[in-house]
Amino acid sequence: MVTTLTTPREGIPALLATPSQLRQAERRLAKGSGAIAVDTERAGGIRYNDRAFLLQLRRAGSGTMLIDPEPHREVVGPALEAVLSQATWVLHDAATDLPSLYALGLYPAGLFDTAIAAKLLNITPYRLPELSATLIGYTMHKTHGGEDWSRRPLPKAWRNYAALDVEVLLELAQACQQRLDAAGKSEWAREEFEFIQHKAHPLSPARWEDSKAANSVTKPQELAVVRALWLHRDALAMAMDVAPHRLLPDKAMVAIAKHKPRSVSQLMRLDAFPRDLRNHAGEWLNVANAGIAATPWPKRPKRRGTISTSAWKKRHPESFEQLLAAEEALEEVQAEINVESDALMSRRTLRGVCWSCLHEGLSLDQAIEQTLLRPWQIEQAQPVFRAAGLS
Repeated sequence: MVTTLTTPREGIPALLATPSQLRQAERRLAKGSGAIAVDTERAGGIRYNDRAFLLQLRRAGSGTMLIDPEPHREVVGPALEAVLSQATWVLHDAATDLPSLYALGLYPAGLFDTAIAAKLLNITPYRLPELSATLIGYTMHKTHGGEDWSRRPLPKAWRNYAALDVEVLLELAQACQQRLDAAGKSEWAREEFEFIQHKAHPLSPARWEDSKAANSVTKPQELAVVRALWLHRDALAMAMDVAPHRLLPDKAMVAIAKHKPRSVSQLMRLDAFPRDLRNHAGEWLNVANAGIAATPWPKRPKRRGTISTSAWKKRHPESFEQLLAAEEALEEVQAEINVESDALMSRRTLRGVCWSCLHEGLSLDQAIEQTLLRPWQIEQAQPVFRAAGLS
């Protein structure tokens, strides 16, 4: 029988935001013991970046705390790091939370990710409500995940939702660990957790060269327009603290770069240019023209990588058959070791290894070094590489 949690067992926590409240939170956490359940709520689709607007923390003996970092971001790290840096964190899908936590100066001593554990155990679906229901008999409604978490004051219902995200996370981690031990996958999990912990980096400024718009055009003049539009949009978005796409969508930048309108009327006729930006059309047109005038125009960097599967099949049919054999072996091995699809290795990674070995003259070891595969994956993937004739 599955029980749906509607409120936290100790009630809905208050929001802690002042420096004195943060220090009190640190003392409460210090009185507890064991791992600390951690979660964040962000507003990346609304605000300029994906910084955390709420931290949810729970520890045995300490209860649940909701931290508002926005008013005193410079205080959050110093106030909480003494406890948080000495504890293992339990998160669900840690890769989405760690950059915003690292940006606050908060780093864990160790990590346990219940979503990764579920993938290694091949438990689906692995969303928090379903995984909790499967392993410990508790679930919760995910009704406020897409809210504007920068809003203040936070509605009571939102605080209730946020607290429930960590309410049974520690118990869920224990259940996952027991199953990992029983399946002989604890070492695999440890390698995955360490990889996620050290791969994550604090939030960093975006670059126009990495934008979707820049990767949608090829000509130098088009890239010059995209560069100008992106940089202008980014400066405005930062000053206004709004998500850049809300000021000008990437598809609009691409359309302007490709069609190069010469007047506001021509710009307004572009399907990709939002009608509600009519009053700002002249501004964006001037920015685009300034981009064209700014020389030298940028060039698209040559990107090294594997050719498409269709081109591979057409140009190199013999080695393509080796790739197909490897992909078939990958499915068989993943089924045999009972992990979620792509947990062992993504097809993209496998194609890269095969291409490097078969067409770039690399040894298997050299090709593997170019990937981010962990030791357990390399060991388990040996039959896959043999099927491709790589070892």
